[in-house]
Amino acid sequence: MDRINFLSDRTQTTRVGNYVSAVVDLLRRTIQGSGIGPLLFISYINELAIILAAYNVTVKLFAEDVKLYAEISTDVDVADLPVSHALSCIAEWADMWQLQISVTKCCAIHLNPKYVYSPVKQLAFNGTHLPTHQSVRDLGIW
Repeated sequence: MDRINFLSDRTQTTRVGNYVSAVVDLLRRTIQGSGIGPLLFISYINELAIILAAYNVTVKLFAEDVKLYAEISTDVDVADLPVSHALSCIAEWADMWQLQISVTKCCAIHLNPKYVYSPVKQLAFNGTHLPTHQSVRDLGIW
């Protein structure tokens, strides 16, 4: 009996209506829509939450979204922003695992009115400054 490796030598096509895309080789992904794909992704991304625990940030994972929270309650917290260090860690981790981060979907939001308009260090990911918003839409909720 031949064994088939689920994670290697895979191809995929996409169908929209009556149109079917060309066959492409999957280099680093599981088959979209597979039953085991979500479990494999969770086991893959869970390592990031464990690594980020050392940076004094709260990490929330939902599907492929990662959210970082840090309490900024003193001027010392502003000067040594833990999220900034965590973002550098995420960039290194993503580079190591050849994972692309959609920086255009990233932003910062300040919830503490005391520090909203103070000179908080601007956050950046891989040299790209993240915009700061007063509110953001997340999972359909503002």
